[in-house]
Amino acid sequence: MERLGAIDAAQRIVSARFPDARAAFLTGSALTTRLTSTSDLDIVVVLQGRPAPFRENIHEYGWPVELFVQSPASIKYFVAKETSEHCAPTLKMLSDGHILVSVDGEAEKLQTEAIERFANGPSPISIEEMERRRYTLTDQLDDLIGATDPIELLYISQQLLVGASELALLSKAQWLASGKWLPRHLALSEPELSIQLSSAIKAIVETGEKALIEDVVREILERVGGPLTEGYRVAGEIPDL
Repeated sequence: MERLGAIDAAQRIVSARFPDARAAFLTGSALTTRLTSTSDLDIVVVLQGRPAPFRENIHEYGWPVELFVQSPASIKYFVAKETSEHCAPTLKMLSDGHILVSVDGEAEKLQTEAIERFANGPSPISIEEMERRRYTLTDQLDDLIGATDPIELLYISQQLLVGASELALLSKAQWLASGKWLPRHLALSEPELSIQLSSAIKAIVETGEKALIEDVVREILERVGGPLTEGYRVAGEIPDL
């Protein structure tokens, strides 16, 4: 089947599958210049209740499609859960989405609330979590400095890149993200740091040179109190048996 335009395809899918939708949004890369040959249609559908919530992958009108079917109650649940982890995928989808369906202004209301909450950023990170992240990143940096096996070095570098990016975002009270969205968030928040990290990882992959990544990770650690190893302590919790 010939591929329809993204908005036209999404509109038809929602109309056919969810005639009782209270709101629906097309979101994600399909609406941007980042569209690729493997991009799918991310569609958020809001029903009044059951069978929501669920996710489903389908293929329609020449597109791979991912459906995020929610209810007002499930949106509140997932937003609360995600924001407690300093992430906001649901808020992001609602904020950026192109409205496909809106009954009694439901979509506009959800989008306005999501834009406001997303703009406010995540809650401040706790002292305990900050220390855990400092310790973990310090430990990964030590592993990288001592690594001699080229395969191990690549694996450690990947962990270090993610941990450093996340800590940099949290140090600036910015939302975390996963996959391709993590470097996008970092590039928007701190473009210069994003370039430094990318160049440092490229140097490891191409030449095994560690100095660049060591410098940039230490810079990020200094923002939040510096490296942490000696004196770090976590109380063990064992449930009653």
